[in-house]
Amino acid sequence: MSALGFVQDMEYLINFDKFNDSISQRRLFLEFYNTQVDQKLRFKKSEIFFFSKIALKDVFVIKICSMLGIVPIPYNNNQSKKENYNQNIQFNVKLNSFLSAVRIPKQYFKIDIDIKNALRLIDLIDGKNLNFRLDANDAFKKFILNKLLKDQKTRYIEHSHNSISIIPSYEEPLMIYPFWELVANNQPLIDEHIKRAVDCIRKSEFKQVYLVYPKNENFEKHIEVKIKEFEESHTCSEYKVKVIPYSLRSILRN
Repeated sequence: MSALGFVQDMEYLINFDKFNDSISQRRLFLEFYNTQVDQKLRFKKSEIFFFSKIALKDVFVIKICSMLGIVPIPYNNNQSKKENYNQNIQFNVKLNSFLSAVRIPKQYFKIDIDIKNALRLIDLIDGKNLNFRLDANDAFKKFILNKLLKDQKTRYIEHSHNSISIIPSYEEPLMIYPFWELVANNQPLIDEHIKRAVDCIRKSEFKQVYLVYPKNENFEKHIEVKIKEFEESHTCSEYKVKVIPYSLRSILRN
């Protein structure tokens, strides 16, 4: 579950909540992918909506081809443009190796090309091996972080490799630990994660801690966790530990 992606035609995706078909699962993957790369390599919203209907390996091949000026033209077979295009890019050994190994449109025209970022994307998917998987734990955290960063009028947001801290202007600070694991309301809490919350309250100024997991059909309501040690403590009497379902359904909105 922690690795999402593809190797050739094999896709490693996850079925949960409303993400119960290949199209919705690919949309989730492409949104997560966008959190892992810089602006030049990201997919636009319109691309994600359209590309989710086709295999992931083909999505990346199309993206690379578009960077190289290869765009399908239905009902048009202009061979002269094809020859002109080849003269401009086939001097590059890495491009030659990649393009000779993948199926590209037979009809296309030359537009502005971005060879530098096309090569970066080719490297990212291991060239003609078409192999890419991302760390879903990190992508989930960054997806939440990006949403929070959109609203900083009355709060300050900080983050580390595994946590997000919210420091409001007039309220108690809040520590968030995101976990890319499917949990259920009727299952035991994960001891390791509870311990992280306890350690945070013991060792920092944060007395409110949220453990955040993907919302799913078996986990739709938050759980407040009582810690005996803090219930009996005067210094931590205002503590709060909650297990929170985080909805990713906004990804599926057009």
